[in-house]
Amino acid sequence: MKKILLPLAMAALSCVALPAMAQQAAPAAAPATQPAAPLLEPKALDILKAMSSKLGGAKSIAFTVTTAFDQPGRNNQPIFYGTKSNVALVRPNRLAVVTLGDGPRSGFYYNGKDMVVSMPDQKLVAVSPAPGNVEDMLDQAFTKAGIYFPWVDLITANPYGEIENGLKTAFYIGQSKVIGDTVTDMVAFANANVMVQMWIGAKDRLPRLVSIVPVEAGQRGRQMLQFSNWQINTSIPSSTFEAKQRKTARQIDFAKPENISK
Repeated sequence: MKKILLPLAMAALSCVALPAMAQQAAPAAAPATQPAAPLLEPKALDILKAMSSKLGGAKSIAFTVTTAFDQPGRNNQPIFYGTKSNVALVRPNRLAVVTLGDGPRSGFYYNGKDMVVSMPDQKLVAVSPAPGNVEDMLDQAFTKAGIYFPWVDLITANPYGEIENGLKTAFYIGQSKVIGDTVTDMVAFANANVMVQMWIGAKDRLPRLVSIVPVEAGQRGRQMLQFSNWQINTSIPSSTFEAKQRKTARQIDFAKPENISK
């Protein structure tokens, strides 16, 4: 971070010294106008594309993600909650998300034929037929039951295509040595809805930390995602994508929470 802050400090000192210098020298000719920085900086886009290639080209992916997000408290103060999920993906049609954290445990399982939401503490499951690939299944899960994972763009076949859609700005910030016990490249980008900062491994091009902030001031939905335990192209047992409680738990409707029958 010192490499980023140092030029800012030098710029501040230059501004302080400028009036004294003006008294000692005649006004100089106005400097030529500097070209504006590009809204979409090529270096930032190249890093995002490299990450996309690494993730989108993998036949299997597994990782752990810890998510912090805010909700309004009783006095409208933002209260932060956390969840921790173990994620496993085998393309084109296997996904498992087992979530622990501050709320009740849950599991989301997709085996290429159907998707299952399991709530083991309540001994409940919801089951629905699903399309034959992960991308279409995720669309259906959101439409039918409001199920959405904030990191979902990273597991599609083309993460950069998801990021590029509606992209307004993207720029390279610098490097960090404190995130994920490795050197990361920091990239910031934004569309009409959210502003995102990503810390991406400088060598392996895997995301380690993602900050998501709504563009509209005061809007809820700020999130911080921390990734660890990355495994790329490793063998994942087929049993990972089956809900163990499916046969013993009570089945409820696969629907948005407000529409679930009692």
